[in-house]
Amino acid sequence: MILPLLKLSPYFIEFGTIRVYWYAVLILSGAVLAYYISRYFAMKDGVKGETIENIFFVAFPTGLIGTRIWYVLSNLDQMVPWYRAFFLWEGGLAIQGGIIFGGIATYYFITKIQKKVSFLKALDYILPNVLIAQAIGRWGNFFNQEVYGACVPRTQLSFLPDFILDQMAGGGGIACAVTQVAQPLFLYEGLLNLVGFILISLVLRKYWTKRPVGVLGSLYFVYYGIVRAILEPLRNPVFIMEIASIPTSLVTAIGFVIFGALLIGYLYYKPSKTK
Repeated sequence: MILPLLKLSPYFIEFGTIRVYWYAVLILSGAVLAYYISRYFAMKDGVKGETIENIFFVAFPTGLIGTRIWYVLSNLDQMVPWYRAFFLWEGGLAIQGGIIFGGIATYYFITKIQKKVSFLKALDYILPNVLIAQAIGRWGNFFNQEVYGACVPRTQLSFLPDFILDQMAGGGGIACAVTQVAQPLFLYEGLLNLVGFILISLVLRKYWTKRPVGVLGSLYFVYYGIVRAILEPLRNPVFIMEIASIPTSLVTAIGFVIFGALLIGYLYYKPSKTK
């Protein structure tokens, strides 16, 4: 006999037609946590807290817009009618686009407007902490039953808690048989992001004292690019984003690795001031 499963609601609050998604709450919570961590490290180096605050109020909304633009461009066939691209409540964000758009906006803001901290220092203060924001935000995919991989027998993932297995079980939003569960890629990526945050933002920041400015931010690109490059091919095909049959997330992930590695090489070849 198949027992009824406990599927968790995607809504944090539901009052009549007013709905607040867990997805939105978790993304915002992760961003705020990353902001305070970034602010803490910057202030330890003598940078005023308001400097990071100003960067946050530029980077976060711009990055959020970028995540939506990247998703829409990678899923144009689903944007019918065209104004569905503005239906933010339906979900659909791509973090890589947020990093690209947010990074461009931050670079312009720091170099042309604020000029109170170098762009490379800002990368070190902020980017590694984005990993903890992403780790928290991925749980929004859990509530939305998104970002999962192949269908496998439940016994194969028996080491996971039942509440995760129930949410990833076939039925509802999961395209698996009722006797199967989907590989929770959101969980795997979230845990890897957490490990990356601890390694880069906490361990290396503390113990790698003689490093070029900007190298911690560069490591974010390398680390997160590798994580996405490994996990992207494992996704359920419905979650693989493409532009003209090109898997954009996989290509962008590889681009992140190359960009980060080249930037690290540049920083060592033409080093700026060490910490």
